[in-house]
Amino acid sequence: MRFRQWISPTYKNLYDACLNQAPFYSNETIKETRPDHSYCRPWIDDPTISTALPRVQLFLNSTSINDSIIDIDDNQKLINENINWTPTINTIIPDIFECLQQTNENLTQEQQIFIQDICELINETHIASLCCESNNCNVVYWRLSIHHIVAKLYSLLTLHSNYKNLLDWLHEYICKTFDRISIGHYVDLFQILYDEYPNIRSLFIEKMKSYSTTTTDLNSYVYNKLLQKPNDLTEEVIYSITLSSLPIPIVCLLIPGLIYGSHMERIQFWQRNLSQVAIVMLSTMIEKDNKSEQLQIQTAYEDIITKFNEIRQLYPNHHIMFLGWNVGCILALKAALVCSVSSVICMSPPFEALSEETKNDFTQINASILFITGEKQYTNQIDHYRQRLKSRNGLIELGQCDDKLYMSENGKYRFRLTQQLIDKLIMEEILDFIIIISPRSNRTPFEEVDDENKKKKTEHVPSTTLSYIEDS
Repeated sequence: MRFRQWISPTYKNLYDACLNQAPFYSNETIKETRPDHSYCRPWIDDPTISTALPRVQLFLNSTSINDSIIDIDDNQKLINENINWTPTINTIIPDIFECLQQTNENLTQEQQIFIQDICELINETHIASLCCESNNCNVVYWRLSIHHIVAKLYSLLTLHSNYKNLLDWLHEYICKTFDRISIGHYVDLFQILYDEYPNIRSLFIEKMKSYSTTTTDLNSYVYNKLLQKPNDLTEEVIYSITLSSLPIPIVCLLIPGLIYGSHMERIQFWQRNLSQVAIVMLSTMIEKDNKSEQLQIQTAYEDIITKFNEIRQLYPNHHIMFLGWNVGCILALKAALVCSVSSVICMSPPFEALSEETKNDFTQINASILFITGEKQYTNQIDHYRQRLKSRNGLIELGQCDDKLYMSENGKYRFRLTQQLIDKLIMEEILDFIIIISPRSNRTPFEEVDDENKKKKTEHVPSTTLSYIEDS
């Protein structure tokens, strides 16, 4: 069963569960790394050892046993006979609509080939639904499988030179000839297609513009359902995975940094999930292509200082954590020079944008620092640099992830993971780091910044921050 391991004590942590649920994969032990990413507490408690914890590498040591068979398994229902395998689909066609299931229509050869290809993908959607029961973690696998099928559907449509003239015919044909469950799968599949590919959606609407949105026949009902936003069950399932509790009360200040694409939605996902274990606040963001970027950077930095003072006043007994993204990492580290925070988490730090002078300044930070990077994203340079830091620090390298910590589509499908689940895993790793560091924290939540660090406070953020934005 996909992801059912989360409720089982068999696996030590979420990462182990992720690896063990992935089909055709095995986790190989490599001497230079720790595949189970378990830190050694005696090592940490030894003051004579370097402050830099061993590098943690995720999704780098797992190798495929058989790459050629990565596909939806149509034998899912045979895994456990005690499970009720009643098909579960998002879209259920109400009984008030009659499904005629007429099969006497004469099709052209082109139509026959087209409908045969579509039927195969709808059948795959049906198979994927067999491993999804309501209110359990298998909807993650279901959603990811559907996403994969939608990609195949889009490729199929682009290969049919006349598909633009077949979308309206296909809709009428399916509503007229398919049974109730198959029509539901058709809605599930094409609803996501039209949501992820706006050009196909616009074409479909243009072809179907004669349809009324108020009539109550089956064709119109299905048409309206296709244009609705897909119901993604995975976010609630992932949210239900409880993060490890912390031994100390923490306030987390999220520093979004540079906003691009769907980054703000991702930040909101982090804010909601981290709220399970900490008080979470959000600082000012920086908008790309805004003429006042330098002013925004300075405003964002000042907002961090202001928010820190507010947090210290509201929660005097809490530890404070800065969590910065991209350019927000630089702002978080800069603020940590003058703020008595317990830890700084740097998500995809723009390391190359830092001047040597700034790097030297950051070595004086008293807070523990955790760097999280994508595969080959200046990881070796960061690993070398962090040996100079005076406080405990860690480094996590995410395999098959880019400089924004997004895993490739191929990687997600190989591991049967969604991006939100990967983000939840990163949160778990951050909490592990905090738990490990907390017994030997170099400061208390009441500790003030020393005079030397206060002297380092500047009125302006380094120009390297702006240069990073211009390059990104």
